[in-house]
Amino acid sequence: MDLDQTKSYLAWLSAFQMEKKAEVSGVSWVGNPDTSRMIFLGDGANPDADNLTRNIALATSSYCFTAISYRWRTLSEPPLAILRDTEDGPEPVANHPLTDLLEMPSPDYDMGELVAMTEAYRLITGAALWVKMRAGDTGPTSRLVPFSGDQFTTEAADGRIYGRFMVDTATGRKAYLPEDVVHFRETNPNSWRTNLSMLDVALGQLNVGHQITKTVKNFLKKAMFPGGVVSPHQDWNPNEDEFQAYTNRIKAFHAGPGNAGEPLVLLGGTTFSGTSLSLRDLLPDELLDRIEANVASVFGIPPVVLGWLVGLKNSPWSQMAEARRMTYEDTIEPRWVDTEKKATRQLLSPAELAAGMYIAFDTSEVRALQADDAQRATTAAAMRQEWTLNERRTYTGKEPLEDERGEEIGGGSVPNDFGGPDLEEDGKGVAIYKTPRTPKALHWALFDIGCKAAESSWERDVYKALKAQQAGILKLASKYLKESKALDPNQADLFLDNVAQELENGLPEFLAYLFPLVASTSKTAVKKLAAQVGVSFSILQDGLLAYAERESAFLASVMTETTGKAVAAAVQKGLEAGETVNALTKRLEGLPAFDRTRARLTARTETTRAWNGAQRSSMSDYQNQTGQQVFKTWINSGDERVRDEHLDAPAGVGNEHVPVDAVFSNGLTEPGEPNCRCTLIYSLADEIGAGQ
Repeated sequence: MDLDQTKSYLAWLSAFQMEKKAEVSGVSWVGNPDTSRMIFLGDGANPDADNLTRNIALATSSYCFTAISYRWRTLSEPPLAILRDTEDGPEPVANHPLTDLLEMPSPDYDMGELVAMTEAYRLITGAALWVKMRAGDTGPTSRLVPFSGDQFTTEAADGRIYGRFMVDTATGRKAYLPEDVVHFRETNPNSWRTNLSMLDVALGQLNVGHQITKTVKNFLKKAMFPGGVVSPHQDWNPNEDEFQAYTNRIKAFHAGPGNAGEPLVLLGGTTFSGTSLSLRDLLPDELLDRIEANVASVFGIPPVVLGWLVGLKNSPWSQMAEARRMTYEDTIEPRWVDTEKKATRQLLSPAELAAGMYIAFDTSEVRALQADDAQRATTAAAMRQEWTLNERRTYTGKEPLEDERGEEIGGGSVPNDFGGPDLEEDGKGVAIYKTPRTPKALHWALFDIGCKAAESSWERDVYKALKAQQAGILKLASKYLKESKALDPNQADLFLDNVAQELENGLPEFLAYLFPLVASTSKTAVKKLAAQVGVSFSILQDGLLAYAERESAFLASVMTETTGKAVAAAVQKGLEAGETVNALTKRLEGLPAFDRTRARLTARTETTRAWNGAQRSSMSDYQNQTGQQVFKTWINSGDERVRDEHLDAPAGVGNEHVPVDAVFSNGLTEPGEPNCRCTLIYSLADEIGAGQ
């Protein structure tokens, strides 16, 4: 095709489209195409731009993108939190100014998205930068803006290797000092200044040509997999408008709901190749296996974890769990630590660092690590007769005991004996108890893991609900309280009346936050219980929805009442202190009733309450429906943090064994007090007549 033929390509596409629009497929892509994401490479013809070279670029891009996306998804799963080292271990720092920033570093993205983007930048370009945007010249950091390694350079200054960062921003090139950024980089053994990405290493090991390397990088920077490559005549040099019209026509011509990929336009030749075929159709197996193995090795993820054929051929599915564990230990966890160190050093003040504060990922809800915790608890239970109590405690992530109990083998509470007696009289006759299938310590460990896994979601959503309440109350303050030297009692009464009405009217919205939390935790708890007692979940789930509705309505009512009392108390203190409206507003803004500490306490308490309440309610319903007697036993964590009244009997209620609907000696039907970490195990009994 010569230059004139190339120039007529638009007209030809238009006519052909009108005639056979329904029949056209050709180039294909995923989602709604965006022509701004098309790549324009104007290097002209290249001797290695043949079909095989192009296919190698596509295959390499696909494998690299899969590995990179796995890493950024995994790394961004847990949230970041601010902790402080104490004698009792790490504790969350309440009401820290950076708490909201670590959850939402920008109105446009949350911290998970920022971590994901940062990882992609590091893997593809070798570096990333968070620029700290401040409220004013010297104010606190209010926003974190990410830049890739291609968008900034570093310079030595003030005796530092990285003393100045020159960043390409939307308004031009700007200089930032080290205290204004968080700098992430891959180690380059040959240079402090030049970025070396894992993608560079992978492509270098594959020894592909310059054109392939450039094309692969452009694919990944645009996060796309092209459906085809179009190369106009090498002598055609369109201006910007002509090229835009050209790409728009290609987009319209090749669009379709069944298509996948983006078209890639390369000037320098008039050829087209579709890539709707699978990678196995494009390249021989030996070459694909080499690409798979190389990319997996460089990015630190076993091929079997990514579902690649080279991994499946060489690693049976039975090794999947071990491969995933290795991925976390060797690749993901070190990356978390690296991010934590950089964020801690650059976001916290020297005084906060000296006070033992640090930023860390909360991995309690990461499913892969939860599975490890459950497996460790199972192993500890199996090794009861071989390991000391401290060996089992250390293996399951608990602090060792500092007295002689820690050296006992087979004793202590981690793990413990099976719950419930094997034979016991109940006053009506002899009851033969079916021993629970799960040891008490393992049962408690599964309960603890389940509650901790739910706490993060509870804390996040309860905090949102509290903030929504606070926003409504502050809006009422601006409406019903007028500026004056001192707060007017009449205004205060009017304000409180409207607060009470606002809270009552907002109950449905507040309940909408709580119900999914109660329902999710309850469902998980009852599923675990069904497996432990050997009863079908379908039998136990009938009353689950009713329990969740009842419990979430109760919780919403109690929390709303507490909030109303807290606001009333704050107003009363403001009146007594003769505060202005502005001072009262600031008091309401900082009211503990709306902070994360309350959300966290609610999460810790209500996950336990929902877990235990749902299980007990389900077993009570089961007894009523089947006539099968059910008994419950109170168990605690067995560590030094157990409150006195929850210790093992006779000092507390631990190991008390009563019918499912009866109350324990402390007056409770199940654990659910603030910060309580106790739970119940259940036994089923077949009654036998007296004297038999």
